[in-house]
Amino acid sequence: MKGKITITEYSVETIRPTKRPGIWAICEPNIIRPLAYLQRPGWVTDKQWERIVTAVRIDAEPGMLNDE
Repeated sequence: MKGKITITEYSVETIRPTKRPGIWAICEPNIIRPLAYLQRPGWVTDKQWERIVTAVRIDAEPGMLNDE
């Protein structure tokens, strides 16, 4: 099937060149795609933001986007 994506895992981290933390889908074969970028609100300090990004968890099965 054309355009089929198989996600094997998710990751929350900063990947260059964007320098912004994001939620990433790791797909087969060796492809990383952004699902969402995270933006720090102005009232949150850098230290608080680091704690928030570290605490983000993904509650999604890798195959949830597959058409089955």
